[in-house]
Parts: sequence; C-alpha cells; structure tokens
Amino acid sequence: MNTIIVPSKPEGLSYFLLNNHWENLRLGEKKISDLKYIALYQSTPVHAITHYGIIEKIESYEVYSYRGRKKYRIYFKVIDETLDIKLDDTTNRKLIIQSPRYVDVKVLLNVKTLSELFKKSKEV
Repeated sequence: MNTIIVPSKPEGLSYFLLNNHWENLRLGEKKISDLKYIALYQSTPVHAITHYGIIEKIESYEVYSYRGRKKYRIYFKVIDETLDIKLDDTTNRKLIIQSPRYVDVKVLLNVKTLSELFKKSKEV
C-alpha cells in the first residue's frame, strides 16, 4: 500500500493545493517507507477523492499535549490530474473515510467508486 488517503472537509482542498503539505497525521512507523502518494478525500457534501500528489518528504514532530507522541507532516507535489472517486454507498460506514486509509496507487487511478477502491485494495 503506497498511498495514504487523508480525509478533509471541503475547505481543506485549498489548503491541500496551496500549501503542498498535510500535517497532524498519526502514521505507523512501518508504513512510512512504503508511502509514495497522498490523496485527498473531501467529506460532506462532496464525498469523493478528488486530488492526489507525489510525496516528497515525511517528517515527524512531537505534540506534547498528545502524550509526547509523534505526529507527521507530509510534503508533496500535487499532480494536475483530478480524480472523481465517489462514495457510492452512504449506508456502508466502512466506506466513509474518517481517518487515514492506505491503498495502492494503481488501484486508486483505475476505479470510480469507494466500494470498488476498497474491494480491489484488499485483493492487492
């Protein structure tokens, strides 16, 4: 799994596109070396993965109010191609992205719905 999908409210899109970084993430240490891409899922009312980028650097920092645990900031270069991977089943709570999720970029770029994305990701 070389791609992390980060959830956001629709207002987060401009931050994603303008700042070329996403922060305040908790990541498994073992997953960091595999990550090559980051994708943005916009919640209500959009309910879709709309943009992605190539990860350039991942750095950690400590958040003292969070029991001294590490958080991560991911720097990336946005890819101009937009995505439109829609939430197709609002009754299936497993499809609603509320925390970072991991998928393979080859699957991400070849699906149209979140049902299809997570079904095919399990097969990889």
